[in-house]
Amino acid sequence: MKNGIGKSFGFFAAGNLDTAQEFKNARMARSLPSNYPVLSAPIEHQDLVAIVAQANSGTALRLATVDTPSGPLVVLTMQAGTCQINWVADASDPELWAATDTWRKTGRAAFALNIPTGGEKGAVFGTIDFKIPCEIEEVRKGATTNGSSNVWDAISALAASDILKQEARSFFPGIAVNRVLVCALMTERIRAVVKDKPRSTKPFIVLNESSATAH
Repeated sequence: MKNGIGKSFGFFAAGNLDTAQEFKNARMARSLPSNYPVLSAPIEHQDLVAIVAQANSGTALRLATVDTPSGPLVVLTMQAGTCQINWVADASDPELWAATDTWRKTGRAAFALNIPTGGEKGAVFGTIDFKIPCEIEEVRKGATTNGSSNVWDAISALAASDILKQEARSFFPGIAVNRVLVCALMTERIRAVVKDKPRSTKPFIVLNESSATAH
């Protein structure tokens, strides 16, 4: 598999910023404002089962940035038990920052992990503590709101490379990461760019090593 930033690669997952009203069958979603942003991603059945089984092992969401020739990207990484899910986003996308502003005000981000053919019944919905590191705020201030016309190349290259595999580190002492899922965050602006480009509905798996160690 090729690595690098700046080239478009084939198939990988599409994650989304949905709203709480789209998960109205989930009791926790009904407790949120209907327009509350929800970070969602498709997930395989076996991963969904593992995450539910490891619900008491710890869950956390962190943000990081990646510099590319097309501009900075933001990677939102959620760890649930031994599984990490990554959303790769355009650091200049207003929709991303509107969502993080909402989460920051309440101190909680909402997420939904779903089996693509399972509908709401196949989804895990929850909320998680949220705060933005100072260095992420600096990237936000420096990113142009217009973005780069090549930003999709950067997003797709990172999503399909093994960079996030190489950088995977457990958030929790004593808990090894043995599954890393990666998807591109498909906001309205990104959809407009890639509406004619194919993508899969399944998460792109970059790590599946039961012997991985926690750091």
